[in-house]
Amino acid sequence: MLSSINAVVWVSLILGAHGFIGFNQTPTKPWLQRHIRETSEADNCIAPKIENGKFNLLGVMEDAAVDSVPAGTIISISCGKGYIPIPDHTLSHCNAGQWSPPLPICKQTCPAFKSTDDTEVTCRYLGRKVSCNAAIDHTQAEFKCNRYHRLSTTENVRYCFEGTWNEEKPTCEPVCGEKRVHPEQLIIEGKIVERGNYPWTIAIYKRKTNGYNLVCGGTLINQRVIVTAAHCVTDKEGEKFDKAIYRIAAGKYYLSYDDPRDVGAEFSEIEEIHTHVDYKGTVYDYDNDIAVLVTKEAFNITEFIQRVCMDFNQLSLYEVQLLGTNGTVAFSLKIPSSIA
Repeated sequence: MLSSINAVVWVSLILGAHGFIGFNQTPTKPWLQRHIRETSEADNCIAPKIENGKFNLLGVMEDAAVDSVPAGTIISISCGKGYIPIPDHTLSHCNAGQWSPPLPICKQTCPAFKSTDDTEVTCRYLGRKVSCNAAIDHTQAEFKCNRYHRLSTTENVRYCFEGTWNEEKPTCEPVCGEKRVHPEQLIIEGKIVERGNYPWTIAIYKRKTNGYNLVCGGTLINQRVIVTAAHCVTDKEGEKFDKAIYRIAAGKYYLSYDDPRDVGAEFSEIEEIHTHVDYKGTVYDYDNDIAVLVTKEAFNITEFIQRVCMDFNQLSLYEVQLLGTNGTVAFSLKIPSSIA
């Protein structure tokens, strides 16, 4: 009979856990009142001390101060901000002087890592895959770049310890200068360029009466910025043409603007045209013939569209040894931070 009573008590406690009864209320059944009164104090449980968290007696006002609780009591454990319960259960009940299941420990978490369009992050704890939203000590976060991107550092794993990752989150940058085919030694007369050989080359088209005609080429230095010649976008005196008459194409292989064989090509209008301040066209015999174009749309990094590799090392040319060179061509280029 006693085992049956215990079963009923447990069911009643579960009902309380779901809000059907409160444990600060007196049971209405006389036999249940007697069972609780007859419970030995030896079966009581010591109220736990939850470091970096707290517990609440279900059905009792929050923050109720108690030293011990009677057998059958259920408590709810919650951790403070930046901590999670390990194991991840939050309910425990007092059974014959012991908490069952054993009380969890509130462990500090590291800042969340999230996957993005170009970066995939996977977290593992003791070899088991876990969420990166609440990583605890000894969790490893492994970063992998999506296609046509590469990590900014050589180390792709981060380790969580005492609420901090051992290093900052790495970034995945678009690849640059990655030819699709193996390069060949230059030979006399050359060969027809294969599609994807020079994915950083873009085409500049200008509106004519019969559509858009190719007028120049350029080099993609990031997903919105192109370097080209100033005479491509100016008149003979160096005055800029209206940007609205131009279209930029990336990933093209065929000459015609709308050739249907250019699968994967992308197009954009021009948002800004910047020419060298001293460029005056034919007046100065095309000195300082350089321009920077900023597109309205950012080009996607694909097999056929990639930025060129550029060295932004701040070392002066006089501080490095340049073998086999006769001269230097250089210019100063400032890219707005909003598009860099």
